[in-house]
Amino acid sequence: MKRRLPLLFFAVLFGSLGFGLRGVQAQGKTNVPRIEERLFLMYALESLAGTQPWAYRNPSEHLSVAFARFQTLQRREIVPLRQHTEKRKHDDILSLYQGYEKELDLIDDFWKTLDKSLLEYEKKVGAARSAASSRMTLTGLGFALRVSMAGEDDSKVFLQGMNTMMNRYLAEQRRLFASQVNSQQELGRVTKEAMEKFSKPWNESHDGFTANFEKLATDSDWKDAEFAFQIVKSKETPTRNPFLLVAKAQEILKKKDATVKEMIEQAEVCQRAAGMVPADRSFSVYRAAFLGAGGRIANRAASKDIAITGFPLNPKTVSPAAKQAYKIWNAYVKLEPYETNYTDEVVHACFLASAQAGNAKTAYAVIYKTALTPPFFRSQPPTLRLNASSRPEFWYDCARVCAVVGNTRTALDCLVLAVKLGWRDKEAVKVHPDLRNVREDRVTADRFKRLFP
Repeated sequence: MKRRLPLLFFAVLFGSLGFGLRGVQAQGKTNVPRIEERLFLMYALESLAGTQPWAYRNPSEHLSVAFARFQTLQRREIVPLRQHTEKRKHDDILSLYQGYEKELDLIDDFWKTLDKSLLEYEKKVGAARSAASSRMTLTGLGFALRVSMAGEDDSKVFLQGMNTMMNRYLAEQRRLFASQVNSQQELGRVTKEAMEKFSKPWNESHDGFTANFEKLATDSDWKDAEFAFQIVKSKETPTRNPFLLVAKAQEILKKKDATVKEMIEQAEVCQRAAGMVPADRSFSVYRAAFLGAGGRIANRAASKDIAITGFPLNPKTVSPAAKQAYKIWNAYVKLEPYETNYTDEVVHACFLASAQAGNAKTAYAVIYKTALTPPFFRSQPPTLRLNASSRPEFWYDCARVCAVVGNTRTALDCLVLAVKLGWRDKEAVKVHPDLRNVREDRVTADRFKRLFP
């Protein structure tokens, strides 16, 4: 494990894998032997300690929100693993987990200091802007009141007022700029002091953790061990570490010209990785995450295979990629009910896999349970749960499924919401076969034309 800059050295494991799932224990039949428990605990810890948290931050959210999410996910993963390690009396590995938690504590203390400084900076800048706006407004009101009392009302007076306002605006902008510069300098000074205070104890802690980890990994008699730090040095392709296998497999999602065959192969790699996870329930979260990664790749392969032909109407004619995606997500759904734990990405992947496999009614049942509210009267269509997802592609695919099963009014509602959230491919909507019912139904045709003129 290489030394990285403070605050840029961890990653949220299930952000990089695409999902945060739990409770799944079955992954289908595989011939891959399970990894010995102690070795898997080491792999899991190395994965936690060797990734970066900022890649999945929403650009519009405050850093403190992203950091809080990162800390929550890290703690949620490491605490049960540490407790399991303690229960099994793996004292040598337990000391590593405790060392990593100390690093998290150090980073938490550092961020709280920095976050307080950021909030103070934003508060000062906001107050300065508000004061500048107030002074400029009062200047304009004062001039207007004065000329009103004097009985003056002509274009020359109006121009004088505008000129006064502009001069005040320029003066306030200069004052505001100077205030921001001072605030930024103060923030820079506080940040530098916090970094200097944090760097020494963190470097000592991380250096000790890294040395102890690599020593235990090297000295222990693990058959076919394959740690990330060894792979980096040897530049070999991973074959036995499920975390590295899944990370490598997911690179296919970044390849724009990836073929369906290539994606199917990588989805199978993720399935094999899930088969390598130890049987104990403590590791089910990893089994689920690896399955989720494979399902996501299979979904992409099926979408590419189907292209613009639309969802198949007969399960007997579906593509191999669609069958694979359906198999993965169907196994997940049986073990992870929607009522207990799901994200919109998981729901999206599940109903999309069903539709791609020719099971549109099953896909609609998933949507109905998670994204729709039943109507009070049967003659009315269900209403959308607006908090089910904020992603336009989610609602666009909901519209496709609803249209295929004949619920055209709900399908159009989903399309309207997709457009509001940013869906821009109007040409696809006008010709896509899955949406034919919405375009042709007399109840929805006129409204559809207004939405997509």
